[in-house]
Amino acid sequence: INDNEKIEEFLTNGSLSFVFDMFNILLFGLVLAYYSLKIFLVFLLGAALYVLWSLTFMKKKALLDTAYFGASARSQSKILQIINNVEDIKINGSQERRRLEWYQTQLELFNVTSRNLRLHHLQINGGQIINELKNVVILFLSAYSVIQGQFSLGVMLAIQFIIGQLNVPLSKLMDFLLDYQKAELAAQRLFEVHKEVQEGQGIALPEPALHHN
Repeated sequence: INDNEKIEEFLTNGSLSFVFDMFNILLFGLVLAYYSLKIFLVFLLGAALYVLWSLTFMKKKALLDTAYFGASARSQSKILQIINNVEDIKINGSQERRRLEWYQTQLELFNVTSRNLRLHHLQINGGQIINELKNVVILFLSAYSVIQGQFSLGVMLAIQFIIGQLNVPLSKLMDFLLDYQKAELAAQRLFEVHKEVQEGQGIALPEPALHHN
């Protein structure tokens, strides 16, 4: 159910937002290049480093997502077993064993969640540092150009406004890539489930539509 919701949310919201974000980046990027090609190249370099930094965590986040799904499934399975076998557990006096089994699944789930949060914070904080360094360099170049008489104060303010408009869709672009990865993993899991069901009936299924470029 959760996997279906992830795919539905990505297809309904993520795709349309991605189109508008790319349009804004292209539009304001052209305006920035018109004002200063040097500053535009600095922005491209900073944006490329920001994207590459975030992409380096994609594989690890995929592994943790798979681990979380497995741990969550085992936890839910243990809970269902306890609920469906309450009378047998009481008769056999296995409450303590069942409690320890449930505790182990919760501990595994907590460990996976903690690792995922630490990785997420490292990705976000590192990306913010790269992004802020890019903004500082651009601000320095703009101020230096004003001192040298190459830019007016109005042009400098315009460039800062454009950078602000570019940073927003750039950040959303990374959110889109993360949502895409989650939807792709969800599609793969659903495909595996349907494949197991259809193999018993002798029906072949096509590969899932979401592919990683």
